[in-house]
Amino acid sequence: MAKTYAGYVKREVANEIDWASIGSSISDMLLAEQKARADKKKDIEDTTREDLRVLNEAEGSEHSGINQFFLDASSDISEVRRMQDRLLKSGKLRLRDYNVQRQNVMDGTNQMLSLVKEYDTKYKEKMARLQNGESAAQEIYQMEQIEGFSNFQNHRLYVNPTNGQISVGKTVPGKGGINELSKNPNDFSTMQALRNRLNIKIDKYDWDKNVQQGVDNLAKIVLAKNAGGIRTAEDARQSKEYKSAKERWIDSMMTNSVNVGSMLTDWIGGYGFTQNSFQAEGDDSKILLVPDPRQPSSGNLVPKLSDAQEKIVKQRLEQEFESRVDRIETAMPPTETQKAVARVAKTAGQTVTSLATMQAGKTLEERKLSASDMAGRDNSIIKIIETPEEILVTRQADKAGAQPITTPYQRGVATLGFVKGSASGLTGIEDLNTAIRNSGLTEGMVAAPITETAVLFERTTPPKAQSPFVALDEKLELLPQDLFTKDTQDGATVIKKLQDTYSGLGFTFVEGTYTDTITVTNPEGETIELKYDGSDEGDREKLIEFIRAYYGQDVKRMLPIASTLKVSESEIQNRIGTY
Repeated sequence: MAKTYAGYVKREVANEIDWASIGSSISDMLLAEQKARADKKKDIEDTTREDLRVLNEAEGSEHSGINQFFLDASSDISEVRRMQDRLLKSGKLRLRDYNVQRQNVMDGTNQMLSLVKEYDTKYKEKMARLQNGESAAQEIYQMEQIEGFSNFQNHRLYVNPTNGQISVGKTVPGKGGINELSKNPNDFSTMQALRNRLNIKIDKYDWDKNVQQGVDNLAKIVLAKNAGGIRTAEDARQSKEYKSAKERWIDSMMTNSVNVGSMLTDWIGGYGFTQNSFQAEGDDSKILLVPDPRQPSSGNLVPKLSDAQEKIVKQRLEQEFESRVDRIETAMPPTETQKAVARVAKTAGQTVTSLATMQAGKTLEERKLSASDMAGRDNSIIKIIETPEEILVTRQADKAGAQPITTPYQRGVATLGFVKGSASGLTGIEDLNTAIRNSGLTEGMVAAPITETAVLFERTTPPKAQSPFVALDEKLELLPQDLFTKDTQDGATVIKKLQDTYSGLGFTFVEGTYTDTITVTNPEGETIELKYDGSDEGDREKLIEFIRAYYGQDVKRMLPIASTLKVSESEIQNRIGTY
């Protein structure tokens, strides 16, 4: 039976598939993909070569240690970049992860290059701030953490192969004598944090200025009253307003933990910093530094203070306030005694300033001027020499024909320590603490860095002979200003002070039998009576005038006390007949 094609529909030409065209499109797409991959591979290789070129051609530092650190780091970075390329080409690292890791590596690289370029300038700035007493202990600690004062010989750079992040850390001996990264948090840091700490400036907190400002403000709370010409005074410490205001002021000084850390280290002393929380927990003298919570990724550190550390600062601030706030008596003009106290305090403060500058003056000329001022206050000084370790003061011998006497004073580092150690031998200041407060000496002053011996002062002509009356006045003013104003002392104590101060002047002091009085007798038998119970603050001036009047009536009376006044008998003889 013959085949039939009933129901067959002829296919239209438009419905046929153009396999030739499809094949050509697929071929073009594959070729384009192949070209894109080749271009991407070339871009990656070009980028890697550029990265390595930047490392190889980077400008170094004048610091040999940091240059070696940089060379070691460049080698490690180059190796990590090549490893990333190999992993990408082998399909073991996705392109997205590759780009992230490469960016981390190059960010760290750029920060390292900036560190190398900036190091020399920043180092000089840090040293200048240190010498000027501007930098807080925290800034010095952070500079030491990046080996700012030595070199990078025991530090090296580490590149994390899993994410490309760059850190710098201290190397310590490990197993088998092989160096490894220290596990102490104090010993390592990210490159970003390292650079930020190099650039950061932390000023020493001026607690003294802030306390005094607070005291001045509190003094306005309670005022003395002047009613009917009679002075009355109210103790500021007993005022509720004072107590509340003082507490608020102290709290305001402790709101910034960086300032509190500065007070602990730069003022109170005995404290240091650490980034190891375990060390801080076991030693309350260690102040824990943590990332600034406001900018945790910036690398900036702030103190995380313990309750005990905050408590000690608050106690010291309260003590400082109490030591400065006395009676407020603004309604009445100062008495003659108060004026005399102010004059003596000012002179003593100026003496301390000169003594401090003689050790800490930034220039040789400053130290010479201060030494001349010190010698001008003591005619027995004939020469002052500074060495890196000592200040040598030579005085003319008391006896004729005797050799001059040279006394060494250790320069030390802290100027405050130098002043306290040398004041008794170089000044006649009795209340040194008050004199220091009235001087230009600050807590952070340090000795000038000198390497050679220099003559600061040398007397080339004999000093002008001192007037015996000036010498007498200086002797009389040595008597404590408040000796007759205290109502809690006994006669024996006052007499002992009088005898010690006015020894050699020929006056005698005898306590009354049944009264709080002292009888003073001059060499001619004339007497005056003084009260030591605090009822008459003018007794000090009364005594001084009594002694001054005795010697002023006849200059020859000063001949027996010439050695006591440290004046020559010939100088007294020259004045006989002129008074």
